[in-house]
Amino acid sequence: MKQNMKRIGNLYNSIISIENLELADKKARKGKLKQYGVQKHIRRAKQNIEDLREVLDHRKYKTSEYSIFEMFQPKHRTIARLPFYP
Repeated sequence: MKQNMKRIGNLYNSIISIENLELADKKARKGKLKQYGVQKHIRRAKQNIEDLREVLDHRKYKTSEYSIFEMFQPKHRTIARLPFYP
C-alpha cells in the first residue's frame, strides 16, 4: 500500500523564528553546561540567537571550521567536531 505524503510549504520562516531557535538552543545545551564553548555562548545567548536568525534570514549561514583530533582509548579514532556556536 502506497502512502501519500503531504507537502507543507513556507516553513522556513517558522524554522528561523526566535522562539524556535531558542528552543533548539535549549535542547543543544542540555547535558553540556560545563563545556567552555557552551559557557561562552550562554553569556551572550540572546544576542547570538538574534545574530544567527539574521544570518539564516539572509541565507548566508556557513558552518565553522571543524577541529580534528585523535583518540586512542579504547581504540584509535579520528574525530571531527564543530564548536558549539556559531
